[in-house]
Amino acid sequence: MADLPDEEQLLRHFEWNRELLREIAAMFVSDAPGMMRDVSGAVDHGDAPLLRQAAHKLKGSVANFRAQAAVEAALRLERMGASGDLMGAREACRALEVEVMRLRERLGEMCVTPERGTAGGAEEDRG
Repeated sequence: MADLPDEEQLLRHFEWNRELLREIAAMFVSDAPGMMRDVSGAVDHGDAPLLRQAAHKLKGSVANFRAQAAVEAALRLERMGASGDLMGAREACRALEVEVMRLRERLGEMCVTPERGTAGGAEEDRG
């Protein structure tokens, strides 16, 4: 999973705020299935404007985590929706589903992994 950032890269992106990273990651893990349903539903119904909107929303969410493959997959669908040409949209949707699943797994691991040797963890232990 070299294209997915590791926890340290994400912490740097979130200015070392582990709590913020975990909060946003948990929201994504929870919300991603619904966003993915919106994308796949738009593809299933051939609704190009809805596909553009749903893919754009999901692209913004995955971009928070610097998941480049997921960003590119969502962008491809967003562009299909904008152009109205949905040829290949089902395959593109499947590719996006794979990338979103990989990201959710990575973030889910971070949300449940105990802090390792951080100041926040030490403070909690003292509590």
